[in-house]
Amino acid sequence: VRRSGPTVLAGHADGVRCAAFLPDGRLATADDSGVVRVWDAAAGKLVNTWRAGAARPQAVVAHPSRSWLAVADGAGVGVWDMDT
Repeated sequence: VRRSGPTVLAGHADGVRCAAFLPDGRLATADDSGVVRVWDAAAGKLVNTWRAGAARPQAVVAHPSRSWLAVADGAGVGVWDMDT
């Protein structure tokens, strides 16, 4: 993360709907098509990508002390362990 300006994390094909930092500093983002990307925010590098669901995500929430990530959409909530 730079002080002189933002680190741009490019890669989503659709608009980013929500984002959340994981406890270890990684950043999770979810776009309008349901694709979740996990980034090494400091390095600006993509770490992982998957489709969370068919519906548009409404929220991404990280557990405060574990590596769990919840993605909520109109159909429900999915929970992923970011360490597996």
